[in-house]
Amino acid sequence: MTKAHRQARILELIQSRAIFTQHELQQALRDLGIDATQVTISRDLHELGVLKTPQGYAPPPAEGLRGPGFAELAPSLLLAARAAGNLVVVRTPPGHAMSLCRAIDQEAFAEVVGTVAGDDTILIVCPSPTEARALEQRLAKNG
Repeated sequence: MTKAHRQARILELIQSRAIFTQHELQQALRDLGIDATQVTISRDLHELGVLKTPQGYAPPPAEGLRGPGFAELAPSLLLAARAAGNLVVVRTPPGHAMSLCRAIDQEAFAEVVGTVAGDDTILIVCPSPTEARALEQRLAKNG
């Protein structure tokens, strides 16, 4: 079994039914006779550009298309936003920071210089503390 075969099955699985965790995906692959570790599945999801949404994993958007928008994701994924100097720290449910961060990047907020996402936290860099506070308030209205 090749990496391409495994990744193709992953895309088929997430398109055919709601899968919410890597463990669920690992079990579904096992049911197909594909044994993969959690680390391998995590790497495959990242390489494929799979998004984690409130409805489960979703395939990456077609080339040139945008993924789910900030306004669509923020109500369920943005738990808190807090300015600290010229930074804004955003909290999400576990496993959802990357999806919300991508939506923030696509939104191209004028106050955002750059973003970094972890598992449940996004760090947003702003040009100044004033713009960070403005972004904090803007995000709070959508969350």
